[in-house]
Amino acid sequence: MKNRIISLCAGLCIVGLLQAQTTTLNQTSGTISISQSQYVNNMDRYWYIDAGSNSEFLQMEIDINTELGYDLLSVYSVDDNWEIISTDLFISGSQSIHIAPSGHNGKAVIHFTSDGSVNGMSGYGGFNIFFYCTQHVMSDSYVSGNAYIDGSLRVGTYPNSQNLQVTGNSYFTGKVGIGATTSTANLEVYGNNANFVVRGSTTRLEIGVPSCNGYYAPTAVPGDVVLRPLGMVNGRFGLIFNLPTITGDGNSTIKFSDSKNGDLLILRNNKTAYLNGKLGIGKSNPDVELDVNGSVSIPYGQSYRIGSINDSGNRLRLHHNGASGHAYIDFAPDLYFRSNAVGNTMTFLQNGNVGIGTTTPQALFDIGSATANEMKSILARLSEGGTSWLGVKAYDSQPTYDKMFAIEHKFYNVVNNSINFHRGGGTSDGSITFDVHGGRRIAKFCYRGLDVFGTVAAKHVIITETEWADFVFHDNYRLRPLSEVSNFITEHKHLPEIPSAQEVKASEGVDLGEMQTKLLQKIEELTLYLIEQDNKIQTLEAKIQELENK
Repeated sequence: MKNRIISLCAGLCIVGLLQAQTTTLNQTSGTISISQSQYVNNMDRYWYIDAGSNSEFLQMEIDINTELGYDLLSVYSVDDNWEIISTDLFISGSQSIHIAPSGHNGKAVIHFTSDGSVNGMSGYGGFNIFFYCTQHVMSDSYVSGNAYIDGSLRVGTYPNSQNLQVTGNSYFTGKVGIGATTSTANLEVYGNNANFVVRGSTTRLEIGVPSCNGYYAPTAVPGDVVLRPLGMVNGRFGLIFNLPTITGDGNSTIKFSDSKNGDLLILRNNKTAYLNGKLGIGKSNPDVELDVNGSVSIPYGQSYRIGSINDSGNRLRLHHNGASGHAYIDFAPDLYFRSNAVGNTMTFLQNGNVGIGTTTPQALFDIGSATANEMKSILARLSEGGTSWLGVKAYDSQPTYDKMFAIEHKFYNVVNNSINFHRGGGTSDGSITFDVHGGRRIAKFCYRGLDVFGTVAAKHVIITETEWADFVFHDNYRLRPLSEVSNFITEHKHLPEIPSAQEVKASEGVDLGEMQTKLLQKIEELTLYLIEQDNKIQTLEAKIQELENK
């Protein structure tokens, strides 16, 4: 990649550049050219044109065909000491151009450089410059100093039909007054009915001061400044600048108005605006007063309010705190989300309660639908199966003892297991059941405790609400004689104090703690029977030993 850095200082004296090849042309016209055969590597050439002081206006016709970005042609305007005034042209590549150097003293400098890769390149033909002088300006006009025109002036055209008619470009240095003998600005148009017109073939834009004759926008008064495009009805519409002379900032305004609708837009210097109609942002035909086709941004620390200009009274506020980085939706008294199909769908009360399907939530979170056999909320979902989730469902309150609510686990749209909440026969004897495998009940919590419909497996079971059987070892405990126990068993077919099979079945089971106490009681009684038998055996053994020793 070739790189070239060219730096030129505006105060550089060209006479000092003696290391480059230079040519001086003291003539009013001529040709400067580099042909294709002369176009070689590392060229650095200057041409000094001095057409003489009587031929001030120098013109140049330039055709150039060089390597774009690396081979450069420059034209400089210089003063009488050949010091650079300005760079009038700095080009490369292939193009044709007409230029009039801005020095206007018959002097100019042309500079051409080429890089080190010209040889062997085809398609480039160098450049050709034809220069000549004229006694008048062909394409540019130059006025130095202040100018006052009272009458007609023709520049580059004849005859003229306006006070000032210019064909070609114009350049003014100083101040120009039209209708003013002393101009206070670069261009000043003066008069009670003064105007300035930019005109096309069928329309025009007029900047003027109205005479309050109703010809301009209807709200214009003397002292206003009006921009009035020419239209179908005498131009009765425009842009009004209303700048009254009063103390301080005043009430200066800019108005857009027309004779049909009056004031359309008013911009005031107190940073307020009035719009009579609809405003569309990104939309050419707004449907409402503010119609935005795009995004709306609220800067940090600012708010968007509905219903109130501050935080008092009924309002809705959107706010972002730039310092803490938090965003807020602030409302008072209550906030409702509404659907055309079902009415209010979500409610936020000022006490903090949130309701879905109700406008009067009774808790911090309240689902207000009372429809039976309906899923009220889904707590979590799984991707597998499409309809696999954990949710809360409401059933009917009838019949009695049937389930009213359930926490259900659905897998592939089938209830896998659930926790069911049942009503009782009244208001205080409800129950909770656990169902698995499509409805098989395994447990029930009710007023009397826990019912298990199956096997209970546990490493440890601790029973706390029961009496223990240590009373068997008290001195006042009556231990039945074995003969009495034998007679009881023969008659009743079960141990004393132990319920029979018929009693267990009739009572729908036994109390595990109570039964443990009764079984321990029988074990302790059995222990006493063994001790009693052991004492009798030892007495008999002693008597036998005594008989054997005689």
